[in-house]
Amino acid sequence: MKVSAEELENVLRKIKVLHEEQRPRGDQLEIPDNVLIAELPRLGVTGDVSRIFEAIKGSLRNAPMLIERHWISYDPGLSAVTVEAVPSAERLEWLGEKVRLDVERRLESRMMKLSPTGFEEFVKDIVESGRGISVQRTGQSHDGGIDFFGEKTPDASDEFGIPIRIIGQAKRWKHPAARSDVAQFLGDVDMKPLPKRRQIQTIGIFISCSGFMEDARISARRASLMKLMLWDAHDLAGLMITRKFGINSLSINVPVWDENFWNDYK
Repeated sequence: MKVSAEELENVLRKIKVLHEEQRPRGDQLEIPDNVLIAELPRLGVTGDVSRIFEAIKGSLRNAPMLIERHWISYDPGLSAVTVEAVPSAERLEWLGEKVRLDVERRLESRMMKLSPTGFEEFVKDIVESGRGISVQRTGQSHDGGIDFFGEKTPDASDEFGIPIRIIGQAKRWKHPAARSDVAQFLGDVDMKPLPKRRQIQTIGIFISCSGFMEDARISARRASLMKLMLWDAHDLAGLMITRKFGINSLSINVPVWDENFWNDYK
């Protein structure tokens, strides 16, 4: 005895209730065969439950169904019916933000595992990934506190056409940088005989993976020698994502319902 399409759809509507009870935020619910058979009578399914269950499996295995914005399918590998709510546009944005945060944390953790030399090379490359920027590592243990230097050449968007000198230090420390560390870097820059350093604008980049103490941030804001930027691991991860540096991206074209469109057709 077969189950009609209407009867099957009514049963799936009842199964959807399990998802609403156990996954109100929309995560996927997997219902093992034995659990579903036990739940069907509670959900109001009458008659030959085993026959109805086999009909559900056979139908969903061939063609998953969309029931009231819930995607219902059968997974033979898990021996379970799966139910998942179709996410709203707002939830998709929220999920995208969760993925971004997860990637940021993984990037921060990974860069902390680099060797000192590997970290300096990584920093050099990420700074250089900016438009019109060329960077060189000093590559010396006695570099006077400067790990890299470079220049940003002017482009069409720069109406004054003024190049910018970049001087930086990169520290993969496990403790926050203090005011004395910032002061030492500023002193090292002041003593460094870089060509044309006095004739063009200079930007300093002090990188400390574990962040900065408040007195270090205050000292950086008060620096008169040059504009000094403080970057931590979170800032580096954000740059990587924004510039797609070492990061791939997935674009999904998702249609979004527009209720206002239908106002003209009432």
